[in-house]
Amino acid sequence: GGYIVAGKTYSFGAAVLGAGFADVFLMKLDAQGDIDWCSMMGGANFDGAESIQQTRDGGYIVGCNTLSFGAGVYEIMLIKLDQLGHIVWTRTLGDTGHDFLSAVRQTDDGGYIISGSTSSFTPPLEDVALIKTDSLGYPVWVKTYGGKKKEKAYGLDITMDGGYIMSGWTVSFGGAYAEMYVIKTDASGDTLWTKIYGGGSGDYAYNIRQPPDSGYAIEGSTESFGAHTSGCLLRIDKTGVPMWARAYGGTSFHDHIY
Repeated sequence: GGYIVAGKTYSFGAAVLGAGFADVFLMKLDAQGDIDWCSMMGGANFDGAESIQQTRDGGYIVGCNTLSFGAGVYEIMLIKLDQLGHIVWTRTLGDTGHDFLSAVRQTDDGGYIISGSTSSFTPPLEDVALIKTDSLGYPVWVKTYGGKKKEKAYGLDITMDGGYIMSGWTVSFGGAYAEMYVIKTDASGDTLWTKIYGGGSGDYAYNIRQPPDSGYAIEGSTESFGAHTSGCLLRIDKTGVPMWARAYGGTSFHDHIY
């Protein structure tokens, strides 16, 4: 009945030692929001958590981005914790380019699925990346998606058919500005369909979920509709066809929904 929170801190760890970089920061809260435990993890450079999920054994999987460990460029770091926040294992994943994690989920086989972006295979521009690992965080397969320009993925969900769906943005497809980019894959990461959504300006998808009634709900931001940059919610059916869209925001310049 409590909560688990993951992010980064500049108040403790490497920043206090004078390096000026963030460390991974984790908090376990009870149902009233009081702290059960908190911990920091990282090295001498930047380390930040982007995603966390409770695993079937009662522990947690933390998805991070790191400059402290690996090949000296941005790499993906997985941290497996027990239920008290103690480290069970860590893994760094990446190649010679920049590799970023946006979300991690545990799969039915006890492994993990990771969404993000990579420039290791198409330098210097980034493509969307989907990485499947085993239960110890070792890669089973890596798939990339995109065109000749830049793509990033932020949202990830495991779908009812056992496949995956990712949301982000692309400048390879659509108009001259970024467009919402949604990729539906099967359980092996092979593409079933891709969709582009947006207008004449920048449109970005940050989160995606499959509701119980099928189809998908996408959270993001739009510069094409509403006033200035507005938060938006897009509902699509199971094949990616838009059902409805709403823009939310005030008169300021930036409103986002994550």
